[in-house]
Amino acid sequence: MKYFWKILMDVYKFARGIIALIVLMFIGTFIWSMYYVSKTIDETRHAPAVMATTALAPIAAPTSVAAGAAFPASAPDAPTVAVDSKPAPRQAKSPVSIVVKHIGRGSTEYDVSLVVMLKNDGKKAIKAAKGTIAIHNAFGDELTHLVIENAKTILPGKAVKEAGEWQIIGNHVALNAINGDSADTRKLTFAFIPKVILFEDGTKFEQ
Repeated sequence: MKYFWKILMDVYKFARGIIALIVLMFIGTFIWSMYYVSKTIDETRHAPAVMATTALAPIAAPTSVAAGAAFPASAPDAPTVAVDSKPAPRQAKSPVSIVVKHIGRGSTEYDVSLVVMLKNDGKKAIKAAKGTIAIHNAFGDELTHLVIENAKTILPGKAVKEAGEWQIIGNHVALNAINGDSADTRKLTFAFIPKVILFEDGTKFEQ
């Protein structure tokens, strides 16, 4: 009986050792799993984020508004035109040019005295001419413009003189540049902008 009891105690101790080993293995596996999960979360948290870029879809060409109407496609990379860009060059050159002989104060502080020569640069005799004389400062900015009319015949290559006074009211910048005490009219530039030029042969030039 004692021998049987001894064997039973040995089996009990062996089973208890096996159970303790299994429990230790379970606890170790659980601790390892928790460590691995924590490490994975930490690496994911500190991993650099990758941002995906999406290519822009090409813009479709605009459809025509009305039948038969079409919009020309713009050339790729065409330079844009600034809002304050200079006007496009004129298509036809004026047959009349000017040479200002004198500009200064007129009868009053609001009057401008002007003596100008109108020259026919064309090949046909001019019967009459009408246009404006644009006055610019040293920087090329337009100060004012004066309307001028000439009813004298101007032969090709010849010039006629026009003289008179023009009133400039409300434009203090132009008046100071022309009539001011410190005005230097040598720095001013002039351009003739034709409106209509009538020729002796019945034709005309219009701008």
